[in-house]
Amino acid sequence: MTRNCSETLLQLELQEDLEALTHWCREWQLPLNQEKCAVLHLGSLNPRLQYYLNDVPINTCSSHSDLGVIVTENRSWSDHIISILNKAKRSLFMIQKAFNGCEPSTYAVLFKTYVRPILEFAGPVWCPVLNRDLALLEGIQRRATRLRLGFCDQVMKRGYLS
Repeated sequence: MTRNCSETLLQLELQEDLEALTHWCREWQLPLNQEKCAVLHLGSLNPRLQYYLNDVPINTCSSHSDLGVIVTENRSWSDHIISILNKAKRSLFMIQKAFNGCEPSTYAVLFKTYVRPILEFAGPVWCPVLNRDLALLEGIQRRATRLRLGFCDQVMKRGYLS
């Protein structure tokens, strides 16, 4: 019974905060875009309560992108890693098409400038812990060495992509 009571109190407090935010936005003439608002319930013990903005229910979602990082309700980073891998593959493809036949050192600079920042963005937040996620991230680097240079051993020996 006490747990139920504390959950209800927390829900009421959060709803009051949402109402205060709505009031502040109305007062300062800053409209909230309710379609961009979402509730992400984290954890298996979360009671999954309904919240409202302007007496309209806020949509509930299972994953949400916040500042470019995809957060899921089970706190797995696999969705985010797949997303950044797809972005990195697109960048590698564009580099391959635009700079066909360039020197290995030029290709290394292009990789460090355009692909590596995609892979490293907000890394401390979503640090991969699953072996399959680590293998996917390392795979994109191996792909980069094979795409342009074709001789992985020599590239790794010289340390171009380090």
